[in-house]
Amino acid sequence: MKLKLTTWIGKLSFGFVIICLITLLTSNSKAQENEQKERQFEITTYKIWAKIPDSYNRIDVRALLNIKTLFVESQNDLNIILCKDFIGVTPINIRISDEKESPLDFTQKDEIVTIKLPDKYYRKRIGKILVTYSLKNNKEYDTDQYSRFAFEVSDTLCHINAAITRTDNWYPKLAGHLNDRLPEFHLVLNVPSKFDVMASGKLRDVESNGTRKTYTWQNYPEITDRSLYFFVTEQKRIVKTYPDGFRIVMYIPEDAIEENLQYISDVIHKSFCFFESRFGKVAGNEYKIMAFPYGYSGLYRSMTAPMILFTAKIVNNDIYY
Repeated sequence: MKLKLTTWIGKLSFGFVIICLITLLTSNSKAQENEQKERQFEITTYKIWAKIPDSYNRIDVRALLNIKTLFVESQNDLNIILCKDFIGVTPINIRISDEKESPLDFTQKDEIVTIKLPDKYYRKRIGKILVTYSLKNNKEYDTDQYSRFAFEVSDTLCHINAAITRTDNWYPKLAGHLNDRLPEFHLVLNVPSKFDVMASGKLRDVESNGTRKTYTWQNYPEITDRSLYFFVTEQKRIVKTYPDGFRIVMYIPEDAIEENLQYISDVIHKSFCFFESRFGKVAGNEYKIMAFPYGYSGLYRSMTAPMILFTAKIVNNDIYY
């Protein structure tokens, strides 16, 4: 009897293992199937407009996505992710349309926006989708310690800081593509005239129109970042150029000390020269740095640093390069 019971239990255990294996294989198969569906599309270029309204209570965004259909048999549903885990910030007034601003059908569940693509996208295998929305603080903003470091809209400072992971998703990304590098992009920022702007990429143009300015930034020709950032502040912009052509663009407070600026600039330049001597020449010859009330953040080819680094005497260990 004991032997039979042991055999019966053994069979049950073996059956349980088989069921677990089948479940695991099925779930893996479904995950791979979902990943394959998500990878049936690709964003080839972005053009993103962001506007700081005079009310300073939100950031208005228009994102034009050039979509390439990788497989003709793709499903008609395109899933994009918007503001996934962006604690303290919510996208509101979401609208989806084609490049002529004709509305497209879509549904939203949490951070997933599912767009019903017209058949023409499959015949041509390429199309444009315009996603329009506003970014606004929610009730979590004041209770989370990193919210202000990540995102702010005020009459003295507006920013989306790519040095904090949650902000990687403030602009639309394809589901399954969150960790991809950006393709070619244009980032256009419309702000009140009193502000200057430091943003992802290289500054291409500044237009003034009465009480407002429009800044156009484009990815550096040789590479793009994983994310998009911008800092809109009431600071002055200066450029320091070295004999080898290397430029350091500095966004600084009015009471910045010239000795500090030269010291910071020299440290950045010497650092680049050192790394290039060890690892080879790097494309591009520009670096940006901005005084920031919330401390250090490292960004692609740029950074922010505490205000005091620019306005008080620098002593040993005050600079952490």
